[in-house]
Amino acid sequence: MRQRIEDDRGDSEFDALTREKFFRYVKDLKLWGFALCFMASTTPSYAIAFFLPAILRGMNFSVRDSQLLVSVLGLYDSVSDSDAASLYRAHHRMWLA
Repeated sequence: MRQRIEDDRGDSEFDALTREKFFRYVKDLKLWGFALCFMASTTPSYAIAFFLPAILRGMNFSVRDSQLLVSVLGLYDSVSDSDAASLYRAHHRMWLA
């Protein structure tokens, strides 16, 4: 596999990470934009998945019912994340850049 990558692109060997490269990558705003998008999409999902069963238990739902209600939101999150990835793959452009 490595030979195929080398024949195709010529970059199968890792180059050393230097201080200059590190700071060049850290200054790239697209990297920070990706991190912000990831944080904005996953934080609410984890918060809902963690706290909603306890909230529903406090509202006298059974454990089974509270887990079933939360799983619908998890399914929605999975589908919306997949849709966003498919849209990006289909259009080959960045919304941030």
